[in-house]
Amino acid sequence: MADIVLPTQTLQEYILSNGTKVTSSVPVNFYTNSDIFKIEVAAGILVIAILVLTFEAYRVWRARYVEWLKQKDLEERIAEGLVVDMENYQKIPETANKTVLFVIGGLVILAGLVVMFMP
Repeated sequence: MADIVLPTQTLQEYILSNGTKVTSSVPVNFYTNSDIFKIEVAAGILVIAILVLTFEAYRVWRARYVEWLKQKDLEERIAEGLVVDMENYQKIPETANKTVLFVIGGLVILAGLVVMFMP
């Protein structure tokens, strides 16, 4: 019968932040309540930034869609030979609001600062 040789693993003792001693062959990570709270706050800020960005993208898309509908209506009226008041059709499509984009950037920076400096 062949001898079975198990690989030897070096066990090390790790002390967690709450004072508990753990013996393991792989490094053990332990998150404190403040670490978890920091991650939750940063994630919440990033979720708000994503929601604001999504709303701004929808607002711009909606403005361009309405402009496209107006242009389509204008072309149909001209094709039918109707009199068209051009003042109703001269609006320039809206673009993304730079202030909103700066706010989103600020929220991302704030999330980074929370992760770095929050105790």
